[in-house]
Amino acid sequence: MINGALKQAVRQKLITYNPAEYTTRPSLKYREMQPLCSKNRFAVNLETPEPLILLERVTGIEPAALSLGI
Repeated sequence: MINGALKQAVRQKLITYNPAEYTTRPSLKYREMQPLCSKNRFAVNLETPEPLILLERVTGIEPAALSLGI
């Protein structure tokens, strides 16, 4: 993202070179996913809010507006 912004700045002649070109990116470490057992999956489902409740919490929409579809 930063590299792209700096490339654009070079093209627009705002800077003379892109300092991000001289850096090395950190390597990505692959980690295999471990599936949850059925007991843990049930516990996670109990803790996860329903989509409408999550929408209400994040946006501040009134519960009545959610139920009416407004």
